[in-house]
Amino acid sequence: MSVFDRQYQVWEGERTTPFTRLLILPRYAFRDIFSSRLFTALFTASFGPTIIASLLIWVRNNVSLLEKFGLKGAAIADLPTADGRVFLFMMFLQLWFAAILTFIQGPALVSPDLVNGALPLYLSRPVTRTQYVLGKFLVLAILLSLITWIPLSYLFFLQASLAGGSWLFENLRLLFGIVFGSLLAVAVLSIAALAISAYAKAKALARALAAGLLIIPSGFGEVLNEALDTHWGRMLNVVASLESVSATLLGVPHRVELPLAGGLASLVFVGIVSLLLLNRRLRAFEVVR
Repeated sequence: MSVFDRQYQVWEGERTTPFTRLLILPRYAFRDIFSSRLFTALFTASFGPTIIASLLIWVRNNVSLLEKFGLKGAAIADLPTADGRVFLFMMFLQLWFAAILTFIQGPALVSPDLVNGALPLYLSRPVTRTQYVLGKFLVLAILLSLITWIPLSYLFFLQASLAGGSWLFENLRLLFGIVFGSLLAVAVLSIAALAISAYAKAKALARALAAGLLIIPSGFGEVLNEALDTHWGRMLNVVASLESVSATLLGVPHRVELPLAGGLASLVFVGIVSLLLLNRRLRAFEVVR
């Protein structure tokens, strides 16, 4: 269409930075997310284990003080110490909360934009496809970080401050395992949720696909293990791969017979496939044959 009115001019005002434009998507998404009472209640409840663990850590490191108030020191000493096994347990407990929140919110991140034709409006602004994906990714990544590696790191430093001495430097491996393992899980959950949301137009269908992708490949992997007398079939199990990686990083024996390389390869494969699916699906137009 020809444009006869030639009064359009280049914008000469202040331009926002790419990072500022990137944060617009999470800002408005958080407003909608926390308008749901169910999501807000679950998000608040996810901090319960951290509060309980904080109290147990404080009690475990103040035996002499509590004995002055008539409490039995032997009973307190039976409480588990904050070691790799405890942090692994706490990590997977928080990851279950993260999976539930992703299961609830993930399907609503991309599919409404595709169903309602809003993606061309986004991309007609100074927002690239990469910025769009990163903005949607940050919605889940920030939420899941707030309930995974951030509270777990707080527990680590709480234990370090109460234990004193050289505990912090002797257990830096735990901090690395907590942060890296949690970030890896957050990245896989977020990217996979975006890919599922991009292809499933209905929330119910997206949630069914998410459940199916967790259950069906893991079951097929166990069949391969039995048929071929191997343990490499567990690479199809995302939960088993996360346990293998996290336990190895924390220096804790784990029940999953899957090496660290196999677990990492499985998680990286899920992330790459999800990104490829997103790249194929997210277009400013749709070809109708």
